[in-house]
Amino acid sequence: MRIRTLFPGTFDEICNLLYDTLMASWATKRKLTYFSIAALGVIIFLGLPTFFVVYEPPSCIDSKQNQGELGTDCGGPCSRLCNSQFFQPIVLWARSASVVKGVYNVVAYVENNNLDGAAKQVPYRFKLYDAGGVLIRERTGRVDIPPHKSVAVFEDGVVTSERVPNRVTFEFIAPPQWYRTASVDRGIVISDKILENESSAPRLRAVVENKLALSIGKTTFVAILYDVDDNAISFSKTELDGLASGAVSDIVFTWPQPFSKKAYRIDIIPTVKLK
Repeated sequence: MRIRTLFPGTFDEICNLLYDTLMASWATKRKLTYFSIAALGVIIFLGLPTFFVVYEPPSCIDSKQNQGELGTDCGGPCSRLCNSQFFQPIVLWARSASVVKGVYNVVAYVENNNLDGAAKQVPYRFKLYDAGGVLIRERTGRVDIPPHKSVAVFEDGVVTSERVPNRVTFEFIAPPQWYRTASVDRGIVISDKILENESSAPRLRAVVENKLALSIGKTTFVAILYDVDDNAISFSKTELDGLASGAVSDIVFTWPQPFSKKAYRIDIIPTVKLK
């Protein structure tokens, strides 16, 4: 009673002040809550469509190093290999062989030591020189390089007229773009090689079997014949459009005139067109 006498009305005023403050705070919080809900609705309504239109998920063609890639758009989950993941192909040799007077076939023997690295449509160039080192003819083309095997890059019908090639060079015009893939060429088995008519118009027959559990697509076969010193003396090419799993097919190579030397060894190299 003494406190109320000394400070008349103070307690009621304090209570009323606290009540008003609490009510104002609650009203403010309610307004803020409503505002936040409204703002969130606007963000969801306008933001999500914009996000899905603008957002691009990580990929192997976004020119960024992300999603565990070893480099920009290479390595990791990407099929394309980074520079540190592959060996460059090795050109072991390049040769020419006369088909008829003034016309030659040329071959380059290329080794790919990448276990699961392949390259599609790699551009290349052959150059033929005479005995004086003068360029006779150039021939360009493209070749698929399957994983972990040797490839015979073949060009036929190179016309040199009266000039005789003495040296052949081979080079890739642009670096191969390597990507990861499994080899299918190793399921192709070639047997029963028979060379006939060597002294007139040589003809080589062989049997091809697809021992893979799946069909193979278009396949190129290059036959290389070697002399007693294991030097390549002639070559020819034939193709199959495809071969079903377990299927067997005959392949034939022909030449219009005899070889310059007797053939002692035959090598037939298949190359399946990469998908």
